[in-house]
Amino acid sequence: MNTWWEGLSSQERLMVTFGLGVILAVTLFLVVWEPFYGHLRVLRQTVAEERVQMVWMAQAALEVASLRGVTIATEKHTGGSLLALVDRSARAAGMGAGLSRVEPEGKDKVRIWLNDITFNALIPWLTELNKTQGVTPESLVVDRQPTLGRVNVRLVLVGPSSHQEPHA
Repeated sequence: MNTWWEGLSSQERLMVTFGLGVILAVTLFLVVWEPFYGHLRVLRQTVAEERVQMVWMAQAALEVASLRGVTIATEKHTGGSLLALVDRSARAAGMGAGLSRVEPEGKDKVRIWLNDITFNALIPWLTELNKTQGVTPESLVVDRQPTLGRVNVRLVLVGPSSHQEPHA
């Protein structure tokens, strides 16, 4: 190979070097850059599709919230259930954004999921529910979040009509 290279004139060496540079550049483009950029295009398209999905979900969440408000208002005028009372009072205590799920558990119990709420809002809310409505916690699980003072809460509340002793 050295003898062949030495046998070339300086112009031929320049052309061979330039040709090898072009071949190297094309190879790098086809092997490295094009797959990377193609994957980037796919990811950008996926992000755009996910944003459309997120907008749809946000609109659906607003619709659910508005339907929930209609249901709560209806129950409020008829005396209300424990479910409506707990939902309404949690929202009034400023925990509505964290209220992810409220579901009845029997006639006089409600299971609640609160996500990313302030712990300092939880205790006064539970105290107020107990003082004014006679609602007591049967079970309470509090998970600390990375942000100081923020927690996820899973609890079961028992209405005033229940005479059961709370379970640990």
